Amino acid sequence: MKVEIYRLKKGKTQEIIATCSLIGEKVVFEGNEKFISRLNRVGILDKSTKPPRKIFPADGVIFLRGLRDTFKSGYLVASDLPEDSI
Repeated sequence: MKVEIYRLKKGKTQEIIATCSLIGEKVVFEGNEKFISRLNRVGILDKSTKPPRKIFPADGVIFLRGLRDTFKSGYLVASDLPEDSI
């Protein structure tokens, strides 16, 4: 189970800046070290809860699901989780 995060480059092409994979109960990363360090340190908001709460890679699949809602701009986009893994 993995999610890829893409960044829009000049020339309107996309590049993968991080690959986020579920290993056991925790999300691990490969890719841009500055971007990954920030995700680990700051986390993301879980917008499926009211009020939204901070979640981190240690939260596992919840974190992977939250990446799609967090990164959905024209500049940064997260891929969907495969249907069979949700």
